[in-house]
Amino acid sequence: MFINFSDIPGNQNLFLDYLYEFDNVKEFYSADFRNKENYLKVFKSVADSKNDAREKVADILKTQYSSLQSSVLTSKNIESLSDKRTMAVVTGQQLGILGGPLYTFYKIITAIKLGRHLAERYD
Repeated sequence: MFINFSDIPGNQNLFLDYLYEFDNVKEFYSADFRNKENYLKVFKSVADSKNDAREKVADILKTQYSSLQSSVLTSKNIESLSDKRTMAVVTGQQLGILGGPLYTFYKIITAIKLGRHLAERYD
């Protein structure tokens, strides 16, 4: 199912241009998300940047999960966050009309599927 966001009232022109007319806003962004040929270059740039938060995030998650019975996959994923080659798919939760709790699950599933797809393609 394709949703054309320009058919939904109330969306900002900047958002719509980002999705459909990227040339209008390219001066504000370092890369066009639709150009998959640039993904490796962007990933390398992120991996090569100095990021002290990476280890802190992994340590915080290890502490938070230490009292739980985590799966082997969960523990492995938390550990992998310390590796500078690891990229994370991050989402935010916004309140929205008609979204409700189901929207949260949809976003979780989408983030997991995107992460798996990117790992299979670029690992």
